[in-house]
Amino acid sequence: MSSGIASALFCGSGIAMLMRQRMLRQIEEKPVLKKVSPPVTKKVPYLQYFGKHPERPDEYRGDNIMESPKSSWDNYQWLRDDSRTNEEVICHIKAENAYCESEMSSLAPVTEALYTENAYCESEMSSLAPVTEALYTEMLKYLKESDEEVPYKSGDFEYFSKTVKGLAYTIHCRSAIGGDEVTILDENVLVDTLKCSYLDLGALEASPSHTLMAFAVDSSGYETYNIYIQPIPKDNNGPDVSSSSSSSSEELRSVHGIRGCLEVLTDCGGEVEWGADDSCIFYTKQDAEHRPHQVWLHLLGTPQDEDVLLFQDDDGLFNVSVGKTLSGECLIISSGSIETSEAYVIFLPSPLSNADIKESQAAHVRAASDKILVQKREEGLRYDVDHQGNYLFIVTNEGNAKNGKLMRVALPPKEERRRVASAHYLQKEKWEEVRPYDPQVEITGVLPFKRFIAVFGRAEGGQKIWIYNPMNGGDYTWKEVLFDEECYSVHSSHNHVYDTDIIRVKYSSLLTPQQVLDINMVPAEGTSSFSKTILKQKEVPGYDPSNYRCCRIFAPSAPSDNEETVMIPMSLVFHKSLVNTGTHAGGEKGLPRNVPVLMSGYGSYGCSNDPYFSYSQLPLLDRGIVYAIAHIRGGGEMGRALWYEEGGKYFTKMNTFHDFAACGTYLQSQKVSSKDQMAIVGRSAGGLLIGATINLYPDLFKAAVADVPFVDVLNTMSDPSIPLTVGEWEEWGNPNEERYYDYMSKYCPYTNIQRQDYPALLVTAGLFDPRVAYWEPAKFVSKLRELKTDSNLLMMKTDLSSGHFNASDRYKDLRERAFEMSFVLSQISTNH
Repeated sequence: MSSGIASALFCGSGIAMLMRQRMLRQIEEKPVLKKVSPPVTKKVPYLQYFGKHPERPDEYRGDNIMESPKSSWDNYQWLRDDSRTNEEVICHIKAENAYCESEMSSLAPVTEALYTENAYCESEMSSLAPVTEALYTEMLKYLKESDEEVPYKSGDFEYFSKTVKGLAYTIHCRSAIGGDEVTILDENVLVDTLKCSYLDLGALEASPSHTLMAFAVDSSGYETYNIYIQPIPKDNNGPDVSSSSSSSSEELRSVHGIRGCLEVLTDCGGEVEWGADDSCIFYTKQDAEHRPHQVWLHLLGTPQDEDVLLFQDDDGLFNVSVGKTLSGECLIISSGSIETSEAYVIFLPSPLSNADIKESQAAHVRAASDKILVQKREEGLRYDVDHQGNYLFIVTNEGNAKNGKLMRVALPPKEERRRVASAHYLQKEKWEEVRPYDPQVEITGVLPFKRFIAVFGRAEGGQKIWIYNPMNGGDYTWKEVLFDEECYSVHSSHNHVYDTDIIRVKYSSLLTPQQVLDINMVPAEGTSSFSKTILKQKEVPGYDPSNYRCCRIFAPSAPSDNEETVMIPMSLVFHKSLVNTGTHAGGEKGLPRNVPVLMSGYGSYGCSNDPYFSYSQLPLLDRGIVYAIAHIRGGGEMGRALWYEEGGKYFTKMNTFHDFAACGTYLQSQKVSSKDQMAIVGRSAGGLLIGATINLYPDLFKAAVADVPFVDVLNTMSDPSIPLTVGEWEEWGNPNEERYYDYMSKYCPYTNIQRQDYPALLVTAGLFDPRVAYWEPAKFVSKLRELKTDSNLLMMKTDLSSGHFNASDRYKDLRERAFEMSFVLSQISTNH
């Protein structure tokens, strides 16, 4: 779920940063007692409305809303504080943290009473401090702390990043071909300079001349960025400020404390794209609901308030993005909802050699004003655009191709393209199929090079890459790149060279640490196969893949009167000793027997949860725990059509939760595990999965972990003032409409908490999370604590300095993983 808080307060502005600093001062940590009682949240009745709001009758809440609204009482709505500065709310969160820590570990000291939730969490975890510390030490053992990524070529330079033992953040470097390494940006220095406890680098882009760089920084976790522009250092003495044309050196050194900074653009999205040269950049901005809704053109050397607005989408369903094609000739402005999209093409001017910067900027302004609409939005029509040569290539669902197909449309000669900007020569009536639609194959994207096109997609439940040569005399045959393992994850990596026969990808599986591969798109002579070169495999000290096993199995879906049984894929990884010794000897399928299992799932947005290697899971596997991934409906593993559009959204969403339970039931029926040895985990929309599952199947699992869980579905999705809510109506439905309200009421985790026994539960949150606001898990835990009838552990732990994606400090993040694992071990395993 990508819903968040109601107003964009923490967005990099001076006022926002002052508010955040004040909040952080309020939550200075103090020692906590070893044993803390579970927090008891006060009740403040609040009437929630669904449909037309009687107190806000003019508020837009959808097109077909209930004129006579439905309502329900919510005793914990008071926990919502959009500013994150309410002392009573912070006090409650801290009490939960303290309780959680006291139960699990005597790690971090905290303050007073989210005081109460955090304090309780700390108290409950105190007895497992040695376990948490041991897990952290083991995970650290598997991490190569000082490491370098494979350099990638861009222009006359090679760029790469590295980590250094003891330093929490990444260092970005480059070298001239055959030259010395130069640090261009050290995130560790940046954290100290900005005096922040969280840092996410949204983008780092070198200019076309490779003399400047633009990088986007989120220093709160709220996913609003400042964009900094500065010279790329020529050596390790820091940026060269002598070339500045807009400010004095003294002024350059004082921009947010960043030495050598030429300019800063505030309150932006995380995307940055240079124009055809160094004269300008393109970027996005967000509206009050934290939705990217504008694309701007910034001319270097001019104030931000003089930037040119290129595009604005006022429809709350749509998010705007901007990107440059690998060819370098086109800039694509895309605006898309979950179900509909629209794109514009800007044909960038040719770089002007030795041109005056004003002349080049004027050329970019003219090109941007002549942006061309590819296809006007039509409800339900999705398409993505890329460029190669004389064509735009389009991945689309046009013609009811639910799993996507590849089409193309011819471009006029370069000299005519901008002069016919008002023409409709790119509209879908002009599109032609590259290959007929195959409903058994999903096409998810393309990456065009000068001579080849890499096509990404799915078939038979797994990821695929096909290579297509459009220059091959009309031969539209696609050749598949084959990999040795059955289950894996593969993605495009750093590809910055258009005129090449090599595509670089990142590959991983449950047993194979991440590999960086170069694939030659020219088939080996006399064959249809492609040669692959492993440039690097991530080193995992002490890891021996021969000690582990993985497999894919299929679980039958739950019996239903309305549909046939569906087989749900599951990916399992475990230590080989589980099938070789004693009471753990496997059955006919070679599976472990009677062992602890940690099962994860996601199942939303059509996103596939493909198996990949995680060194942080090794301590669990070494302790005899099976890690399982349930590839449930709502995701996209078996194709967008069957698994998502037809099987796991809107009025089939219940399949997601029943599938997850069916996977757990199958493992128990096969004697792989039992209720008392099974834990489940999910994150974000996967946290919704956990919340709904334990409501529907409270006695199926021993323990659960819900990370930043989207659990207050009805209330959040009915309130358009909460950031990103409107855009989510095309995923879940709009509960202000009666038909959606009735269906969503069946699974909303917060709504369906009952007086019954529940598994032990650990819930996490991020105070500055813009996607799932902290108050959703806080309300969920408070109501659970009020109504549940068991004495099982229930804890909430809130990171008071981060957002949706956990700690940005890699060592802190590792400790948080160890904390969660120690909770899981305490519930399902005696082998701590």
